[in-house]
Amino acid sequence: RHVAYNLWRKLRADDPSRSWSDQGIEPGDALSVPQIRLLDLELGRDELLADGAYSVAWRGDGALAYARGVERAYRAFVPYETELVVRARDGAEQRWSAQPAQYVAVAWAADRLIAYRIGAGEHVDTLVFERPGQARLLVEGGTLVALSPDGSKAFVEEGAASGRPRVRVVDIATGNTRAALHVREGISYAGDWSRDLVVARGRTALLVFRVRDRSIEVEQKLAIDQGAKEPRFVDPA
Repeated sequence: RHVAYNLWRKLRADDPSRSWSDQGIEPGDALSVPQIRLLDLELGRDELLADGAYSVAWRGDGALAYARGVERAYRAFVPYETELVVRARDGAEQRWSAQPAQYVAVAWAADRLIAYRIGAGEHVDTLVFERPGQARLLVEGGTLVALSPDGSKAFVEEGAASGRPRVRVVDIATGNTRAALHVREGISYAGDWSRDLVVARGRTALLVFRVRDRSIEVEQKLAIDQGAKEPRFVDPA
């Protein structure tokens, strides 16, 4: 019935084809404010859910996790630091991150929150928050591709920055690696997992992996238009 989505409310014009200095944009100038909005498909009502916040992960009980800026506005040449917040269905908010960082709320694995922490040079670590203030590293220098249908395992990628690209299946509760496979090309985040199959976008193709108890193998490699993103299985077939 409901769709939660992001938008960025511009505070000033910003031409991406020109440098900030050419447009008279100085360090610290406020450029935009992220917002999370909620669309009610039944009533047609579209309302602001959170101002100065972005990225949404919806939990099974209706709670929403998102990253809320320490400052509302995104500023030129300034890292946009956030805190991870979980908003219950009744609107009550609880902070889950212990200290500010550049977070992205990614997904819920049952009651565990998976999030990215972005560091210098766009380095991305994948974290698991067991509960408010309690986080641990799940993948260093890599991102989530997909969660298993039961939410107990994560199919993750590690890019070329950490060595030869590979994919892994990680037990979310323990952090242990159950299976791993080196791949020829980097794998993008935001794929899908159905039964024992995972689909993900590579640099030149869609890759379909078959995940067994202790192994991963490439089932199919499908040539695609470079514009294709975030593949999904539409049914069990």
